[in-house]
Amino acid sequence: MPECPLSMTVSDLLPRIGTPRCPPVIDVTADADFDADPRLIPGAMRWPHETLPHLLPRLAGQSPVFVCQKGRKLSQVAASWARGENVSARYLVGGMQNWTNTMAAPTLDATALPPRREGRTLWIAPRRSDPGDIAAIWVVRRFVDRSARFLFVDTDQVAAAAEVFSAAHVAPNGLAEFTKTLGLAALELDRRVLVTDAADRGAAWHAGALLRGLATLYDTEEDRSEAALAIFDGLFAQDAPARHEGARR
Repeated sequence: MPECPLSMTVSDLLPRIGTPRCPPVIDVTADADFDADPRLIPGAMRWPHETLPHLLPRLAGQSPVFVCQKGRKLSQVAASWARGENVSARYLVGGMQNWTNTMAAPTLDATALPPRREGRTLWIAPRRSDPGDIAAIWVVRRFVDRSARFLFVDTDQVAAAAEVFSAAHVAPNGLAEFTKTLGLAALELDRRVLVTDAADRGAAWHAGALLRGLATLYDTEEDRSEAALAIFDGLFAQDAPARHEGARR
């Protein structure tokens, strides 16, 4: 089905997932339908359609895509409501049913996610993070919650801090297990972006070296992890042709 100005197709949204170009995705699926299949489009935020007016001011200047189970009444009304408040919104054609029936479309296991507080999730990460931890922060930013808040503590305090603040622990068992827990294992993000051996791609400037370089440029983990986003964005984008070719097979 061709895209129209009021809608977005799965084929148009799919290549934007995991990239800075991805629009905000707002899932307004009815609770009963969502509870029966608690999967999200990666990066999507659940929001009850009954309280949509409370969300719209936060979407000013953005171009969100609303999603419901079938792309019918809930997402179409939400998008129309948003446009009435001068938010350039669209709905996903065919909704989550269309998305989950598309072979290459990844999904996120919503049951593995921490609760949102004031619209964002909270994560605890070790100070002086290794490349896998920094990559996990990128995974959260691009595939879970673009507005996620990260707090950094000494490595031996991560688990205790996560418990005290009811936060999630960033990649406690490594990046591969972390993405598996989130339901993103099929994307093989650990292999695609965490290149720690230069021989893997025949280049001297591999991810590990670049991240060590960032450690000399930035004094805080907050600044270092923010700067590292561009590195992983580039690795993920570079791998896009192979990723899409594999999805077609």
